[in-house]
Amino acid sequence: MQSWRRPLEVSTKEDLVGNLFEIELQSELKCVESPEEPATIQNEKVLRLSCHIDNNNNPINMLWEGIKISLEGDIEKRSQTLGRDAVYHKTSRINKLVSHILLKIPLALVLVRSVCQVLLEATVE
Repeated sequence: MQSWRRPLEVSTKEDLVGNLFEIELQSELKCVESPEEPATIQNEKVLRLSCHIDNNNNPINMLWEGIKISLEGDIEKRSQTLGRDAVYHKTSRINKLVSHILLKIPLALVLVRSVCQVLLEATVE
């Protein structure tokens, strides 16, 4: 998607890819190892949201559950207070959602569901 951004901007003078597909997130980073360090809030623009389908062997039943889990996590980055790399907890929230959403579903997942559906139908009959 990034490869289309530059040619479209030049030809139309507006960011069509950004207008159609960009999602705006507000992320809060809080240092886990140093509670006295203030949390930092930043806005970022992304072209995709991840959706986890498994949460430590607990299956995800709803799309929103998978997206919610993917918006939180721990990262490692340099802490100015500690003077070394530290673990930060990152919590993101969606500020702006796009008008067009593309879904990328792995073929293996579709195939597994199809096989399971066939097996289920065979056992019911």
